[in-house]
Amino acid sequence: MHHGTIMFDSDLSVVGEALRVDPTKIQTKGIRSVRSRVTNVAEHLPERVTLPEFRRILLENILRENPGEEYPLTPDDLAAVEKLRAERYATWEWNYGKSPACTMLRRRRVDGCGLIEAYITVEHGLVSAVTFKGDFFSAEEPEALAARFVGHTPDRAGYTAALDGVETARYFAGLQADELIDILCEG
Repeated sequence: MHHGTIMFDSDLSVVGEALRVDPTKIQTKGIRSVRSRVTNVAEHLPERVTLPEFRRILLENILRENPGEEYPLTPDDLAAVEKLRAERYATWEWNYGKSPACTMLRRRRVDGCGLIEAYITVEHGLVSAVTFKGDFFSAEEPEALAARFVGHTPDRAGYTAALDGVETARYFAGLQADELIDILCEG
């Protein structure tokens, strides 16, 4: 089994924007840019082919180098694949639980409230800390509100659960819960 990505004819300017790497990491490896690390297969072919043609050619070459027989999946095979997908690969733990720790900054100026900065630390796929900073007015310290997010997933569902029954305007004057959730979910 092999896992990899083959780009056939992608817009590399978009790819370069998506692959943001710390410039010092690139420099220490002697690489000029992220763009210099990726290419399109179409640029290296002797003649222009369509994507379906390329797939056919690629498969033919793989089978020439590694002969074998096609194995059509049976209904039992498909059921086993779906069971594995549901039990392992579609789980929160598989997709998010093993993610490395990170801190995200969400920042927005809200009319009638002020500037809100939320520093969200995530470990093992769950919020482990939130710090609010800004020039907003509040009747209660936002640290008490921040503590409610700990242990929740860093997404709309997790933030909504954390704010259940909370009057956010006490922590951020003039701000409703759905507005705070929108800020926390920006990316």
